[in-house]
Amino acid sequence: MDKHAIDLLCEEYGVTRYALNKGLGLSQNMLNTFIIRGKSCLELKLKVILAIAQYLEIEPGELISKLKNYELNQAN
Repeated sequence: MDKHAIDLLCEEYGVTRYALNKGLGLSQNMLNTFIIRGKSCLELKLKVILAIAQYLEIEPGELISKLKNYELNQAN
């Protein structure tokens, strides 16, 4: 089974999904539910994209590019 783009992002930055959720101040279930449902990262709300980018200390555009690339690579 392919990994979700969020999980690949976490691996790249050496954080767990739990740590990401906690760092964003989100409920543990928010990202888990998003991932379990197999939703595209392009469906994330802007405030979540901005929070993830800030947490990982990268630009929002860079984050979106990374997530899109992960999804494209998983599809191939």
